Amino acid sequence: MGNKRNVNEATNGGKKRRGAPLGNTNRTKNMLWSDAIRRAIARAAKGPRGEGNYAMLNKLADALVKKGLKGDVAALKELGDRIDGKAPQAIEGTGPQGEIIHSVEVVFVNP
Repeated sequence: MGNKRNVNEATNGGKKRRGAPLGNTNRTKNMLWSDAIRRAIARAAKGPRGEGNYAMLNKLADALVKKGLKGDVAALKELGDRIDGKAPQAIEGTGPQGEIIHSVEVVFVNP
């Protein structure tokens, strides 16, 4: 099939690489909020005390933990998601009478 290669077979300077194909920019899309937060932390880190980014991130993490300890539900959820990972979303696969669907048949009809 032409020049198509498996993603895992893509090379980078003679070395095999894993992940998305070279040139894939999906990771950089829709990261406006993350980028804005990173810029805000960098600006705050250059404040009057000249703290570094890690010191600022530690202060933010401490503030989140303090809110969680006070019972802030949003802070508790964020801490849980960061520590344990987000809970997997349940996918319901039942039919009209509540029976479990074991297979799906796909039929292509030529119009």
